[in-house]
Amino acid sequence: MTNIQLQIPDYFTVSHYQEYEKFTSFDPIDQMVAVTALLTNHTEEEIRDWPAQGVTKAYKILSEMVSKTEPEFYPVIEWQGTLYGYRPLSKMTMGEYIDLDNLSKDSQANLTQILAILYRPLTENKLSKGKFITKTFIKAWAGKVEDPFKYYEVEKYNSETRIANADKFKDFPVSVALGGLTFFLATALSLSPDSKTSFLSNLDPEKIKMKKSKRRLLNITAGYLRSKNLEIPPSFRSLASNQS
Repeated sequence: MTNIQLQIPDYFTVSHYQEYEKFTSFDPIDQMVAVTALLTNHTEEEIRDWPAQGVTKAYKILSEMVSKTEPEFYPVIEWQGTLYGYRPLSKMTMGEYIDLDNLSKDSQANLTQILAILYRPLTENKLSKGKFITKTFIKAWAGKVEDPFKYYEVEKYNSETRIANADKFKDFPVSVALGGLTFFLATALSLSPDSKTSFLSNLDPEKIKMKKSKRRLLNITAGYLRSKNLEIPPSFRSLASNQS
């Protein structure tokens, strides 16, 4: 085989992340094959028939995509055509927090369940209104950021709905997922540095690459400051629709 046609995903997903973590203990050659199969439209059997140089080249391209995946926090994103809002700790009910804490006892396996708590469909959205845009602009020039959590509401929490919706988050961009987890961790630690909850004990800022220099921006709206147009939240579609 001289020409290898790769169908590379547009972004690293939660599902990719969960599987990828399993491969880190593999033999380097086996890891190369497994990761290439995970992130392309080819099976491991097919990849084993490729020239060694072709596999190495494909793996290098895919590894660069993974290595460039960094946590990104967005209060609101468009996901599969629906606007989702991040649920901050300050607005959580006891039921939300208890479920979040219990699920975080195995945060790797329960990541989609955790995301179904942290990101839920909007029921009210005032982020695109003049008041928020104007206040954000003024405070950005002053070196501050307007709190976006006052300008939207999310769907009321229901554990059964969370379970039903969790599978949707398998294709969620892991950069946003890790950004949400990082933000929650930073917020919880700032409110209660001595907290011993499962969530805090299982999420290490260094493990998910959060740099100290980013904490100030993550305090409120790093995602919105990076947007050229504050009225348009970042948009993501499922990989199925991206590849159609």
